[in-house]
Amino acid sequence: MKNSANTNVNMNEKINGDTITPRNAHSAVLTNDGRIIIFGGNSANYTDAIINRDTTLRAYPDVAVLNTNVSPYQWSIPNVSSTNYPQSLCFHSAEIYNNIMIIAFGIVTSNKLQTTKTLNNDIYLFDVQNYAWISSATLTSTTPVPTSTKSTSTNNHSNYMTIGISVGVSGLIIIFSLIIAGFSYYKYKKLRKTIIEIPGTDSYPIETPAYTYSF
Repeated sequence: MKNSANTNVNMNEKINGDTITPRNAHSAVLTNDGRIIIFGGNSANYTDAIINRDTTLRAYPDVAVLNTNVSPYQWSIPNVSSTNYPQSLCFHSAEIYNNIMIIAFGIVTSNKLQTTKTLNNDIYLFDVQNYAWISSATLTSTTPVPTSTKSTSTNNHSNYMTIGISVGVSGLIIIFSLIIAGFSYYKYKKLRKTIIEIPGTDSYPIETPAYTYSF
């Protein structure tokens, strides 16, 4: 067994320390410093609990810690404050993030054997450093927030669009200018063909219809 901090756990290591009630359907998380923290569980008959999840019985203690930094490994029962203490659970989910164990889902257990199940609808947070249940936590991440990348990408896309529009408008202006210049040149050439110069006079040239004159 190995966690994200590459802490190796020998599954064949002998264990001593405090007595922990046998259980099933509990959760276990591995901290960065090599502690395994278990929460909850069902101490009812294993076969009955697995076949029929309606049969549940609370396992003591709710929280137990296995220290894997010593040999043999050692169980201990931390002194946990009753503040924000959750319901005892089994068949729940647990994950650890930034020294906060997050508990969700599961079936509520009782000190008496239960044959009908009550589902848990709450989420609980446990500080694994201070062994305390907390009501809220600020979970920070070292992973860069993708929003800035998206913002940069959006800005670049906007710049590209602006450049594209500018180039497009300039191109249209140039095309229209060429069309107007070409049309003007065409009219000028056509006009030159239909002008007769009158010799011996200072009169301006006269535009005449485009046909052949004979003198």
